[in-house]
Amino acid sequence: MATQASAKKLYSAKVCKGYLGIPEEGCNAAFDRLVANMKAGYEALAPA
Repeated sequence: MATQASAKKLYSAKVCKGYLGIPEEGCNAAFDRLVANMKAGYEALAPA
């Protein structure tokens, strides 16, 4: 199972540098927002 740190590293390398062509350093904030949005979405849909 991947950790959040390893997922962030992979996201930075593949998505930001590879697909979008932006520096990896700027990707940390984008990844953190992505994770926060995914958690919020899960919590909104999870049974109470």
